[in-house]
Amino acid sequence: MKNKTPLNPAAYEAGWQSGNAEYWIAIGDQDGVAGRPSNSELERQQAAGEITFRSDAYRQGWDRGNTAYWTRMGTEDAHNGVSDKQFFEHQKQANLKGLLVRENAYRTAWDKEIVEYWKRTAWADATNGWDVYMRRVDARKRDVKFAEAEYQAMWEQRLRQYWTDAGRDDGFGKPNQLEQRMANARNDKLFVLPTTKEDYMQAWLAENARYCSPQNAFEFGRRSAYYALNVCNAVMVGRAQHGYASGERYENVMRERVRVERDLSSMIERRRDVEDRLNRLERDIKRDRDNKDRPKNDENAKIDKKREQERDDLSRTIRDFNRKIDDLQMWRMRYTDQLESIMRSL
Repeated sequence: MKNKTPLNPAAYEAGWQSGNAEYWIAIGDQDGVAGRPSNSELERQQAAGEITFRSDAYRQGWDRGNTAYWTRMGTEDAHNGVSDKQFFEHQKQANLKGLLVRENAYRTAWDKEIVEYWKRTAWADATNGWDVYMRRVDARKRDVKFAEAEYQAMWEQRLRQYWTDAGRDDGFGKPNQLEQRMANARNDKLFVLPTTKEDYMQAWLAENARYCSPQNAFEFGRRSAYYALNVCNAVMVGRAQHGYASGERYENVMRERVRVERDLSSMIERRRDVEDRLNRLERDIKRDRDNKDRPKNDENAKIDKKREQERDDLSRTIRDFNRKIDDLQMWRMRYTDQLESIMRSL
């Protein structure tokens, strides 16, 4: 089927021009980002061949890419803690290559990233024995602008998190170790803040309450795991003891119920086998009984008698299974009630 859409040369030309411009913008941006000088335009024009070269589009892309180049240089230097004086070395190298220098782009990026550098440094320093006074000297030696306020805020945040984490770790099954930790802080390359006691104690008390809860003690009891009852206060000791003992009892009852369920499943399966045998036997009896041509002789009489005896035995066996199954179901229900009662007592 032929395409009957009417030709529209003007629309095609407009689309082509737009696509061509986007192409050269992308090429210019690529060269600018790579740190190539603006005279790369001549090389691109000569290599264009039959593709129409758009100088305006290339320059637009190159300007954008060149700005991104200087932004990246500033960001990388600040990220690595390098002084912004490094800009002058970049400028020297750029002049040698004939590359346009955008100092504002470099410094804007550097100023933004140096703050993040000091935040990262503060986060590591807080638990490695460095503080704001030491870093102030370090920054002066390296001739790096020091974002002191941001550093100090992040340094304190990290320390507060450390003491909170320490309280949380100790609170779950360990005694309160705040005094020992504070006494050893210098040896551990740590610092004590005015908020340290509050941060540690708040976390320790919350985790200690969770550890000493009857629900948690119950889980320890189920596993027969060591439980540090000595870290629980007088109010919680009794409930924790009850929780642990309940966990042990729960696990014992659960094992019994699992055993009963296993025996019950086996018993039901065995009863089903006997019922299948009885059904087959009764079909054989009925078949021979309904057979008018079957001879009435001693041999068949013996067969019938044997079948009747077997039917009685199988029926008796099924009744025995039913009694045992009823008994197992009763025990399963009893164990289930015990498990639910234990859980309600927590």
